[in-house]
Amino acid sequence: MYSKPENSPTRLFFNKVKIVSIPETNFIRAKDFLKDTFNELGAYQVTLVGLGSIGSKIAIDLVKSGVKNFVLYDYDRLEPENVCRHIGNNLELGLKKVTIVRNHLYYINPNCSIEPISENPVDGDNIVKFRNRVRNSDLVIVSTGNYESEMFVNEITTRQRKPA
Repeated sequence: MYSKPENSPTRLFFNKVKIVSIPETNFIRAKDFLKDTFNELGAYQVTLVGLGSIGSKIAIDLVKSGVKNFVLYDYDRLEPENVCRHIGNNLELGLKKVTIVRNHLYYINPNCSIEPISENPVDGDNIVKFRNRVRNSDLVIVSTGNYESEMFVNEITTRQRKPA
């Protein structure tokens, strides 16, 4: 596993980040394009399972489209071989993918509500908690790249009549 030294560029970079108020005009084009749907999307709760090359980009597109409420699942860390496909970069090597995606979503819209969960939702005791989160979600997106976990999540969402 990759670990960063105390004075790594990542630590130096993130210590200098300051969140500022984002004007509503940042989303004016999305509002014009999506019309009434834009406001509806802001109220949706979206659960994303798997934040690799596909899931991380879906999360970014969703926040740019007006989604503000996220539950993010991934227990993996960003490795050097992920950088060419992931939204994360070399400064974020070794960080949990849920942390990276959460940070990038906040960079776009700091008014988001994000629950990052760094555990496997389909493993042991986590299943009950995951089912409850699915129950509170309007949409579940699975991009784990693992057939068994995708089928398991599909079964849960189908039983709860949730779009996935």
